[in-house]
Amino acid sequence: MFGKVSLIGCVIALLVPAAAQAQAVCDALRQVTAKAASLEELAGKPVTADRWQSRIAWPGFERCEVARVGDGLQYECANAAKDQADAVAAAKRIGKAITASCLGPDLKPDLKMVIDNLDHPVAPRSSFYIESLLTVSTPDAIVSVSAMGSPAMTADGLGTEHKVQLAIFRIKGEAEPAPAATSARQAGAVPPPQRFELSAKIFCDCLKRLDGEAVKGFEGILGRATDEDSWASRYTMPGGEACYISRFSSGPRYYTCRLFRTENRSEADRAVKIIADAAKSCLGKTLSFTRRERDDGGVILTGIRAGDIKPEIEIRLRSDDDWRVHFDIEQPE
Repeated sequence: MFGKVSLIGCVIALLVPAAAQAQAVCDALRQVTAKAASLEELAGKPVTADRWQSRIAWPGFERCEVARVGDGLQYECANAAKDQADAVAAAKRIGKAITASCLGPDLKPDLKMVIDNLDHPVAPRSSFYIESLLTVSTPDAIVSVSAMGSPAMTADGLGTEHKVQLAIFRIKGEAEPAPAATSARQAGAVPPPQRFELSAKIFCDCLKRLDGEAVKGFEGILGRATDEDSWASRYTMPGGEACYISRFSSGPRYYTCRLFRTENRSEADRAVKIIADAAKSCLGKTLSFTRRERDDGGVILTGIRAGDIKPEIEIRLRSDDDWRVHFDIEQPE
């Protein structure tokens, strides 16, 4: 009799924390998806010019942030993983926690596993991958759980950074405003000036890869659609941020990636020159750049190539709360 009671008590003691954890996951899911149309309300202390600490944590994740991706905002949580298998296992656990406890009439899960080991010009094939292990759609948002790997410099040379990521973003809508009065400059959290570095060899390999993708409309690297004319990119240039594919109306698609940002204008100008020189060195004498000034004080270098129709290249320096250098390549018409 007492033995049975003790056993039942032990089982209850084990189940209560698990139930509380499941409830915490569901609460976080409801809170964040309810704010999908106004994620700026979740943004707290700035981390960088395009990232803010999230006011809502997600159980089991070390770090959660609100990040600008393209013209919208995205809620992101990430944990480091020791290798690809570890990242996949963690993503499966997180996806299972959502589907086992939180699914209701408004949540539509897609449990089909999509595995994409993406080619990288220098790193081994297995060093750059995205494994989308769960996608759940709500009336206003998409919830995605993925295992990811990307090339990263280590003490032993070029290696792989593994992580598991949860992302929640709105399905459609106008461009979202940056969180009010929380930019890095306004908050007094401006990082020290950075120095731009670029491996000409890696950049050239990436440029040639994107050159080939542009001719095919970037079909090989299209990620999830963020709206009718914009997609996440499954290919990120080393050192790049906020890489995505978009188009104006029904025109050609273009790939864009931010390669550098700094408070130091002279360093931003130096970055533009280094990227332009690397592009000319990579593509040869057929490439030349024209320069025009932007209204915000920045510049646009447009790369024109002689001969047959080739993808157009642009290097853009623009001002926001800091100076940002973007690299664009457009599908030829």
